[in-house]
Amino acid sequence: MTQKSSLTGMVIPVALFLVLELLVTQLGVYQVLNIVYYDFNLTQFETNFLFKISELVVVIVLNHLITKQVFYMNRSFTVWDYAFWLLIIAMALPFLKTPNLIISLATGVMGGFSEEFLTRGVLLGKFLGYALRNGYSYRKLVESVVFSNLIFAFLHFTNLSHSSLRYVLVQIVLSFFGGLAYSALYVQTGNIWYSIALHFATDFMRTANDMSQIQDGRFESMALLALNYLKIGLILYVFWPRKKEPALVNRIQIDRMN
Repeated sequence: MTQKSSLTGMVIPVALFLVLELLVTQLGVYQVLNIVYYDFNLTQFETNFLFKISELVVVIVLNHLITKQVFYMNRSFTVWDYAFWLLIIAMALPFLKTPNLIISLATGVMGGFSEEFLTRGVLLGKFLGYALRNGYSYRKLVESVVFSNLIFAFLHFTNLSHSSLRYVLVQIVLSFFGGLAYSALYVQTGNIWYSIALHFATDFMRTANDMSQIQDGRFESMALLALNYLKIGLILYVFWPRKKEPALVNRIQIDRMN
């Protein structure tokens, strides 16, 4: 197979997937939920929650039909895995006392699942799978992460229908750089549940803190600080130039041989 045909075999399914995902969610799901919003007197938050859950279903179905990218979900536990999950729980605990617990948890679900399956599960998986066709290199890993995060960031331009350009540009910048930490975790563990957990914890903790009557309490501030240091540490550790292949690369290469 030539390099050109291999590239075409990756680009066409991804482009078709993205176009259909936008059409179904923005012209289909969004319009249906807009009717439901008025007919059933839903709150804006309830409508947004239903939209994100519907988006998750659309991503999974379209991936099954078009891109056929494997979502890597299994991993053997080590002491570092136990440490990670204990840290996530410890950081989230101070925010369980928020008076808006359900809304905060639901916000974590909205971002943590649909966005991770789309960006890390489908896009990063496809780009990295293509990049590894002739072997692994650090440059290929970084390019796959950057391209997948850029595409997801630029998808926020669809929000111009109901948000200002300035707000959308801020979303694009935050989603790109925030996505680097989630990508780093997926690359290092080879398990999408880890990036989902970190994304969920981030959205849950920040929403709970913003909606709490006592913002930035002592323990809450420490937890948010730990979260930021964790993300920075992940980015520096995983994307520091090295020859060793991370877990996600190994899993993709094993699938390629089988």
